[in-house]
Amino acid sequence: MEAIAQLTRALDQIVALPLTPALRREHIKLQVALITPLYHVKGYAAPETKTAAERARLLIEQAGVHRRGDSRAQLIVKAVDGASTDVVM
Repeated sequence: MEAIAQLTRALDQIVALPLTPALRREHIKLQVALITPLYHVKGYAAPETKTAAERARLLIEQAGVHRRGDSRAQLIVKAVDGASTDVVM
């Protein structure tokens, strides 16, 4: 529960900062990190878990990390590994 609270607080604060490529990567990393504790505490099918995963997917797509044919897992790995370092939006 503490991890969920901390990650949620960080996500709430990050949206108030000026958008930079580095901040976009951190936003994606935090959003992806939130999925695991939600999965363990709330369950895979919980609305909160699904919402967090969908939000991560949208952030990744907005960052331009996705490629045609990539699975959702590949999108997350690319985003977290810094594949979006060249993206400026």
